[in-house]
Amino acid sequence: MSNSKTLFVTLLDDSKMKFEVTRKTLGIDILDQICEAKGIWERDYFSLQFINLRGEKRWFNNKNPLHPQLLEENIRSDNFNCQMRVKFFVPPQQLLITLTKHLFYLELKKRLHEETLTIPTHKELIRVLACVAQSEMGDFQPDCDLEILYRSIIPCYKESIFGDLKRQHAMLRLTTKTEAEVLLLSKLSQLTEYGEDTHEVYQHGQHVMSLIIGMGGVKVVMSGQTDRRIPFSNFISARVNNNLLHILVENFTRTQELELEPTESPIKVVSNTHHLSEVTVHFSSVDRCWHAYRSLTERIVFYDRQRADDIEVPHFKCRWHSFVAKIHPSRAQTLRLYNFDVARTSKETYDSTWNILATDVGERNASKKRVVSIVPF
Repeated sequence: MSNSKTLFVTLLDDSKMKFEVTRKTLGIDILDQICEAKGIWERDYFSLQFINLRGEKRWFNNKNPLHPQLLEENIRSDNFNCQMRVKFFVPPQQLLITLTKHLFYLELKKRLHEETLTIPTHKELIRVLACVAQSEMGDFQPDCDLEILYRSIIPCYKESIFGDLKRQHAMLRLTTKTEAEVLLLSKLSQLTEYGEDTHEVYQHGQHVMSLIIGMGGVKVVMSGQTDRRIPFSNFISARVNNNLLHILVENFTRTQELELEPTESPIKVVSNTHHLSEVTVHFSSVDRCWHAYRSLTERIVFYDRQRADDIEVPHFKCRWHSFVAKIHPSRAQTLRLYNFDVARTSKETYDSTWNILATDVGERNASKKRVVSIVPF
């Protein structure tokens, strides 16, 4: 096997960048080069995603070398592809840079193409697609061959929406490209699926449960059962043992436990006397279990903690496939064995960008004052 591989990264605008990856190249090295080249400041929302040999989407751990991660997935070709995508969504008002808002817009447009977002009503769908039309085409032009244009730019375009889309597009006249994109972000951020990461659980080849990890907590969805939500603030720890995900949760009610334990259920709850419950989810493979574990622990830290250091990253090793992440901060100093792929939390990212912008504005204002002071009256 060669000592280097060629990595092609598809960006959100569908352009590509080429990199040479050695055995020591980290994911963050590639991501930083992309962000530097494209002028992306709020880079903590983005990551590198690839598709494994089973057709499943996976995130690279950017703090670890890419080479061994590819070997783990049996990807042995000298050339491989991945995508830069939005990993952590936030409300639109939390995005401070216009470019970041544009990249979120491109991500959501891709998700509309992929049909991973469900817009509940026809009226809302038309409003969303009209924002895309205004952003991509500008003001409504009745003399153009609109149907051909709509078909080329509108996600999942159908002839049945043509009339309604024309009328809604015309109503957005004089709306700028940026305003149209922000309007789309505002509308789609209201969807329950915005920012959610869904992990399917199978038994005997049949889908039996979904573990949906959002921006504020986890939703357990089982057919014939009431959806159960666990806020991030209730999580104490999470660990992996082969294909079992063990989650220690506080204040998990007895009613929830009874409804979550049908015969041969993929989820089991065991309580103790200290208001704590261990929720165990049985995945069909170690890879899917580990993927859910990473998604859960990383999102808890990113969305719910003040600082990325507010988690004990060591994931101290019990067995070959068994790691523990202590969600609540502790004074205990332990050896860090696992590189946790969250550099900054949502709050840290916002504060850092705000400080950069405030410093830049302050320096420009000071420069203007210096210029003014030497101009004679």
